[in-house]
Amino acid sequence: MYHIFVKGDLKENYMLEQLNDLQGTQGGENPLVESISRKDIALSWLGGIIDGEGCIFAGFRKIEEDNNLTVRVTVYNTHPNIIRRVTEILCELEVPFYISSPGGPKKSKPGVTVVVGGKGRVKKLLEMVIPFLYAKRRRAQLALELIAYRESLTNPGKKATWHGVTLQGEPRIKELVDCIRDEVHNYPSVLQFSRQANRPFGESSETTRFPLTQAVRV
Repeated sequence: MYHIFVKGDLKENYMLEQLNDLQGTQGGENPLVESISRKDIALSWLGGIIDGEGCIFAGFRKIEEDNNLTVRVTVYNTHPNIIRRVTEILCELEVPFYISSPGGPKKSKPGVTVVVGGKGRVKKLLEMVIPFLYAKRRRAQLALELIAYRESLTNPGKKATWHGVTLQGEPRIKELVDCIRDEVHNYPSVLQFSRQANRPFGESSETTRFPLTQAVRV
């Protein structure tokens, strides 16, 4: 029997050390070593943080007649070790980011937000992390579809207008942006489920609340 020891921020290192020490199976291969990589461990951790502490946002800047569609992924936290690990993983994935000014309620510890902005950067990040998302998986799917649709409208590098129509006036863009915003609040209350001890809570984390095509045309 093999044990994987977990201790604070050294969780990933302990897991990797144990995996490296495992002996091969009788067939000369070890399926456990083959199925878990350093990148998978990092992405699964980052997916959990985005699910719990992150936000996937899409919209327009609040400037009159502004036509700049904004898509971003953010993670806010007050603990420096969480912010440190998020930025370490983003560096390993070669996904550019910046850290915003402190924010949060005045009576609490100040926190900062790690921001991945820009359609290309967000697309790169979401495509890697989406298999590890649960609560925000549908929002990530919608954001990826929004980015793909936006890219299909004009050639890269050109202005976000075509035939005299702005992005804000394009029905499909508005529909996808609205769907992403609705996802912030569109989930069941935790109070409607049984709180029985030692049983999985609520619905399966793999269950989609309703088919993606119900709100989004494929």
